[in-house]
Amino acid sequence: MRISHKYKFIFIAIPRTGSFAVREALSPFSQIRGTADNPFYYHMTAAELKTLFARRGWDFGAYFKFSFVRNPWTRLLSQYRVIQKKNYWKFPVRQDYGFSEWCFKSPGEYRRLVCSPAVFFNRHFRRGTDRGHYESQIRHLENLWKDQTHWVFDQNGQSLVDYTGRYENLQEDFDQVCRRIGVSPRRLEHFDIAGEVPSAGRDLEFHQSFNEDLPAHLDLLFKRDMENFGYSPVLQRHS
Repeated sequence: MRISHKYKFIFIAIPRTGSFAVREALSPFSQIRGTADNPFYYHMTAAELKTLFARRGWDFGAYFKFSFVRNPWTRLLSQYRVIQKKNYWKFPVRQDYGFSEWCFKSPGEYRRLVCSPAVFFNRHFRRGTDRGHYESQIRHLENLWKDQTHWVFDQNGQSLVDYTGRYENLQEDFDQVCRRIGVSPRRLEHFDIAGEVPSAGRDLEFHQSFNEDLPAHLDLLFKRDMENFGYSPVLQRHS
């Protein structure tokens, strides 16, 4: 998340959509930079920011609000690769699952952790661990299985942003954002902690990760993203 009162923009950072690279590029122009702690958490939703702006007497409608989205299934595969690579967030999650098994079983495991925060804290964090850091980790857990619509739309199904770019056209769409907010386009540096394969091979790798039941499962999970952002169902792409 980045906010500039000078340039009047709000960037809504959705996890695994190139948001780290965008945040870094926008930092020189931002007076508020997201952190692991409240009130300005890294991955605040547009609805949360709208509420926070109102509490502070800031005019949410006067700012240019934008975000980036990604094919929801390759985004999920990217998330899986992050956890497989180095257990990046230090969560006690199963790393021996294949992608399909992970998609079916992990949500229940995460829910149990989130619903038992005291047990999670006592088992997996050393004494003296900063409570804010712990709460940030819990929030990351909660975010893993939320669709991208969660960050951009309100509870009434209305989009709260003025522009939604795509990860698949990240640099080109970011250049448009730069022109809109009145700064010179900047080259994005991709910090790819997931170690993803080149884009030309991602679709093939994604489909090779399926079992026969997974496409229907993912189509249901990301139904809102398909409707709101124009991505094709997995069953259609996998047939």
